[in-house]
Amino acid sequence: MTDPAYPTPSLNRLLRPRSIAIVGASATPGALGASVLSNLERAGYGGEIHLVNPKRAEIGGSKCCGSVSELPPGVDVAVLAIPRAAVLETARELAARQVGAIIVFSAGFAEGGEAGLAEQRELARLSREHGFVLEGPNCLGLVNFVDGVPLTFIEMPAEKLGDRPGIGIISQSGAMAAVLEINLLARGLGLSFSISTGNEAATGVEDFTEYLVDDPATRVILITGAGRAFCAGGDMGELAELADSDSVSRKDYLWRGVHRVPMTMARMEKPVIAVLNGTARGAGLDMALFCDMRIAAESATFAESYIHMGLMSGDGGSYLLPRLIGIANSFDLMWTGRVIDAPEALRMGLVNRVVADTELAEQARELARHIARQPQQAIRLTKRALYQSLHTSLDMHLDMVSSHMAVLFDTQ
Repeated sequence: MTDPAYPTPSLNRLLRPRSIAIVGASATPGALGASVLSNLERAGYGGEIHLVNPKRAEIGGSKCCGSVSELPPGVDVAVLAIPRAAVLETARELAARQVGAIIVFSAGFAEGGEAGLAEQRELARLSREHGFVLEGPNCLGLVNFVDGVPLTFIEMPAEKLGDRPGIGIISQSGAMAAVLEINLLARGLGLSFSISTGNEAATGVEDFTEYLVDDPATRVILITGAGRAFCAGGDMGELAELADSDSVSRKDYLWRGVHRVPMTMARMEKPVIAVLNGTARGAGLDMALFCDMRIAAESATFAESYIHMGLMSGDGGSYLLPRLIGIANSFDLMWTGRVIDAPEALRMGLVNRVVADTELAEQARELARHIARQPQQAIRLTKRALYQSLHTSLDMHLDMVSSHMAVLFDTQ
């Protein structure tokens, strides 16, 4: 999650780069750096590509820099196809070269123990201090299908969105993003962006969602999680640090940081679908509540688990939950913190659909496809009317709807 004390750097240099550096470029087929370069060449990327490999003078006829220090200043994005041990020092060198964004594929950071967590926090600090966007670590990168910019080591076809309606994918899990990509592309459906957020050391789902809100090529946004979890809750390290701060600092952290997520989601007029591939607890469940629709795998479980830590939902869950499942059910989940399975969540109205685990990606694809092909002005105004109906009287609602209908007649 983005630190509330620092402004979020522009994502344009990451998502629409004019220049790219591949640190760890390789001529060996199947190597990460070789795969990224092959994807870019296959896609016909027209910007500058800088290769960094201290052991080679050139790769495929393109000159290699011997070190990061030889890169021209101000490269838009650097892709790190290198081992974890070299990531931190390389990031420092790239920061000195005023790079706009860094993608870190390597794993073994927060998920690898205390040493890895410390390195991840240092990466996040460098990102804040030097103002570069950090994607990952432990991610598969991204693909911009609008402009044809595949910054991933997964082999991608030379596919552009063109004039088709676009579906955006934001996923902590690179594997889940890849499955959704394959399903959509195989059926000729358009993707705008597919973004794997990984460990979200400095840039999270909310940042990329906010970007896609204003992207004209994206009509529907799918949000999904990693491994067996949609989202297992908040960062316990951050919560521990928050507990040691004063009350004003805690409120400021929540208001300027955590609360960006529900506020961003609330202002979105595009459809957002949560693809619940596993556990959604605490802040993870609340993230799902912010979405317009929720489709869950049979194995998914849900819990408002704050009570076990002596806390309450501080990110909008207590506002959204009773609107979905009623006051009584909300007290049940929030006061007990009990875990419920997908069928019970469906009965409560917490999720829209429950499907077999093996069919989740396919069903999410089909739902997104159906919505993306509908008239977009009608989709947006319907969403606005439904949410505003929760806070207005019938006469005010009908007055608003008559205005919407007048507009929609002109768009047919």
